[in-house]
Amino acid sequence: MHAWRGFKPGVWMKQIDLRDFIVKNYCAYDGDHSFLEGPTDKTNKLWRQCQSLLKKEHENNGVLKIDASRPISISSHSPG
Repeated sequence: MHAWRGFKPGVWMKQIDLRDFIVKNYCAYDGDHSFLEGPTDKTNKLWRQCQSLLKKEHENNGVLKIDASRPISISSHSPG
């Protein structure tokens, strides 16, 4: 199949077998970090906001606000 071109064949091609796929196709990376990019402007802006809020929490000796009426779960917040 075209989508599997470049992968070593195995049981994973006929049934779901993640272990077989990884064992047959894993290739260690022995290079360095030179291929990585630095953070974007958007990431830096968000991180500055996080740092500011973390500082405020530290100064407050704890979290800034807690909504005790809504337990946190995967579905406790609206989409987006």
